[in-house]
Amino acid sequence: LQSTGGSPWTVVLWGAFGGRLDQEMANVNALYRWGGCDQMESLALVGREGLSMLLPPDTDCTLIPDPELESGTCGLLPIGAPASALSLIHISEPTRLLSISYA
Repeated sequence: LQSTGGSPWTVVLWGAFGGRLDQEMANVNALYRWGGCDQMESLALVGREGLSMLLPPDTDCTLIPDPELESGTCGLLPIGAPASALSLIHISEPTRLLSISYA
């Protein structure tokens, strides 16, 4: 991949969800494989019911759902490595630290 003008690309893949599970997982794999590419500033998978982005490893990220556009929930799926230092802050409950991973 090479962007024109030397600036990194922002890539949005519409229709990434809502089909067969094997197709959706292939899209998630592409996100993992190409999400860290130097030529891309960001890569997003978009569907009617959701948006997925790869969060960079070892980086502090803050996710704030927009209740006017979203349901107010956020799902985290650790792909490639465990997510080991998550802080969840919710108005009705205190901060919780946790770790999630898939075997």
